[in-house]
Amino acid sequence: MRRTACGAARRWGRGRRAARVVLVASVALSAVAAVRGSGAGAGAGVRIADASDASDASRVATDAATIGTSSNSASNSRPNSRPNSTSNSTSNSASNSASNSASNSASNYALEPPAGGIDDALAAMLDLHCLGCHEGRRAKGGLDLTTTVEARAVDADVLRAVRARLVKRDMPPADEPERPTREEYRGLVAAIDALVPPASRDVPAVRRLNRAQYAGAVRDALGVDPAFVESLLPADDIGEGFDTTADTLALPPLLVEKYFDAAEAIAARAAPPASLARTQRIDGARLARAGQGGTYSGATWLATNGTLSAEFAAAHPGRHRIEVTAFASQAGDEPARMALEIDGRAVATFEVPNEPGDPRAFAHELELAAGAHAVAVRFLNDFWDPKNADERRRDRNLGVVGVAIEGPLGETPETAFERALAEATGGRDGLGALRDAADRFGGRLFRRALS
Repeated sequence: MRRTACGAARRWGRGRRAARVVLVASVALSAVAAVRGSGAGAGAGVRIADASDASDASRVATDAATIGTSSNSASNSRPNSRPNSTSNSTSNSASNSASNSASNSASNYALEPPAGGIDDALAAMLDLHCLGCHEGRRAKGGLDLTTTVEARAVDADVLRAVRARLVKRDMPPADEPERPTREEYRGLVAAIDALVPPASRDVPAVRRLNRAQYAGAVRDALGVDPAFVESLLPADDIGEGFDTTADTLALPPLLVEKYFDAAEAIAARAAPPASLARTQRIDGARLARAGQGGTYSGATWLATNGTLSAEFAAAHPGRHRIEVTAFASQAGDEPARMALEIDGRAVATFEVPNEPGDPRAFAHELELAAGAHAVAVRFLNDFWDPKNADERRRDRNLGVVGVAIEGPLGETPETAFERALAEATGGRDGLGALRDAADRFGGRLFRRALS
């Protein structure tokens, strides 16, 4: 962040506007730090207890115990056609078993699955909500839970597959008349975690905002077009059909550099300099010639009707000034004439009465869109009179010294960020004003007051 701020300050100078740019670059980059939990889609995922968090360990045990209170009703509410599939264990034994297992698992992820089988409470819930579709050779999705429920077998892969669906709460299907309650979902996940250490991908990871979320945060806080922001960053990888999963939202060093570059570009867009005008000069020798002539006497000459052309890029849309420096060798009863063309269209015509050695500027202003353009100078009235007594008046030719493009002209319009900044600071300068601005815009980015 400091590198971005310093780079922005060097680029746009000192004073109030430099302070604006420093602030914008810092705030824009800080959007990367606004992280969320993993999951397919917004907010999906259940947080698992960490080894260093004892309170989470007890909560996992408590969650696991909650299925004990519903296990009796679960097993009794469904006809028991498999005498060995479920048993009416007491709530206390289920709670104690799940609680002890969950506490041990939460304190050490490296534990192997326990030698014993799954407890009756978990088996009862799986029997009630899962076995109807996941039994035998016709089990949906190829997931057969018969052995898990009837033999109390602890198969880590099977239980993790079940856990993945429970975390997303898309199983049992939404159209099932009887689905677990929110507490039962949490209890089932916690009970499985007590038996099988979560795989590394099951633990929600801290992730960055994806590209669209980052662009949205910048738009909300700074008023910068999100399409422009997204164009500054590479597309996010897709995981499980979504671009919001933590597994795909890493922040490698190269991407960090991209965010630094994006922050500077965002700063330039949100708090531009007082004028964006710049001048591009194209020497006559660099102009492409279509017609007879040559380069000599400090200019590129057209000895016949033809064009001298070049391409240039307008960095910003707005009014531009095109200036052609030229002179001509005169002949006949009228001065040399030339047309200025932009993108193949004539926009102005000039008489060039000045002789070689007396270059003059011929200018025209027009609106240009940002992007690539072509400029051309066309010689319109070639003339040759080999019998003229005055040798200097026998041939009319056009000489072009160069072309200059300046723009966009005028002061830069005030941006949405600058208006909001003036409102936040009351038009004041100084450190206090910067603090007020940081509180306002930082609070927008992090959705809470800064501390």
